[in-house]
Amino acid sequence: MSVLTLILLHFFLGLISSFLGALPLGTVNLSVVDATVNKNFKAGLNISLAASFIEILQSSLALYFGMQISEQLSTNIYTRIFVFILFASLGMMFFTRKRKSCEKDFSRKDIPDFFKGIILALINPQALPFWVFVITWFQSAHLLELDPHGQMTLIVVFLVGIWAGKFLALLLFGVLSVVIVRKVQVLSQWMNKIIGGVLLSLAMYQGVSLILQS
Repeated sequence: MSVLTLILLHFFLGLISSFLGALPLGTVNLSVVDATVNKNFKAGLNISLAASFIEILQSSLALYFGMQISEQLSTNIYTRIFVFILFASLGMMFFTRKRKSCEKDFSRKDIPDFFKGIILALINPQALPFWVFVITWFQSAHLLELDPHGQMTLIVVFLVGIWAGKFLALLLFGVLSVVIVRKVQVLSQWMNKIIGGVLLSLAMYQGVSLILQS
């Protein structure tokens, strides 16, 4: 595979995975919608930019800790039990959660939009587990060459793709905010159930594999 092909592959895999990961409704994209509707497009753009930069930090942490977590999952039974409990708990939380007004209450505070985007992205509990899963899967499928202690060029290209995907997804929420804001309550409830179902499925998989290997 040529160098150019590797660069394009890493960029677009980062972009696509980040774009898809930003689509489920959460505090960040709902705040982009709220800021665009109640303030202006620039306010939503500032939140999008800030959250996109934080996504680079979160995916970088996942890249570094992903290999360690992958090794622990395959060798340490206590870690696997912890992951089972974590996935089951998060799955039940998402599956039973109802939309709250905390995003709107937060958005009314007199906080600069860029700083608000940083805070909301940092407290997002889904980002780090998502990137650990995505990066570990990409590496196990031999789609990416991401060695934190090796070639940095491909890592940088992958992170740029992640930033671009996150920014484009949040920008899309801002552009379509007028349509989204009318349907956000129904969509949010369905998204919570979908995310909860996925996490519960992962918990069941961990539980079954623990039983079979015990």
